[in-house]
Amino acid sequence: MNEHIEVDISIKLNIGDLIRNSAILLFVIQILSVIFMIGSIGAVAVGSFLPTLTFEFEILLYLLLTALVIMGFLLAIGVFIRINRRITKNIVREQIDDLDIESGKVKLFLYLYGIMAAFLGLTGIYGWFLVETYYFIPWALTLPPYASLPFQIFGISLGALIISSILLLAIIIEGKIADNVFVDTG
Repeated sequence: MNEHIEVDISIKLNIGDLIRNSAILLFVIQILSVIFMIGSIGAVAVGSFLPTLTFEFEILLYLLLTALVIMGFLLAIGVFIRINRRITKNIVREQIDDLDIESGKVKLFLYLYGIMAAFLGLTGIYGWFLVETYYFIPWALTLPPYASLPFQIFGISLGALIISSILLLAIIIEGKIADNVFVDTG
């Protein structure tokens, strides 16, 4: 009764979804950063008008701005859905969806993908920290009180937009490399 049973367990990894979901996450960060940038510009504009308005016109301005913000979110959702389809369709081919994780090529790709994303992200964050420290914060301190905080939010949002754009470009390039490595060579 001493039978030897061999079980072949292979773990499959959907690299296509990993790359697509990373790109979608970065695209969402881009959309949110643009919304924050527009909101901070609007806050500066409203802050400069508020001292000259009566209470009734302040309420009218808030109602109008609320409607514009809702329309902006609807527009952003429409843009996201349209571009999201293009990202998911064109970033990687379907053939790399189920790959054996024990394969040397897959492990190497995953390590390099993680290292690339981590180093680009950290480099971007540190680089923007320097820009924020040496340019945006001193500039914000020279602005009127109603514009200082929105300007800082604008700077952080601009940094998030630039960093996520660079990471998205790198992930698109990684997706094309994955196509070449895993589909063309088998």
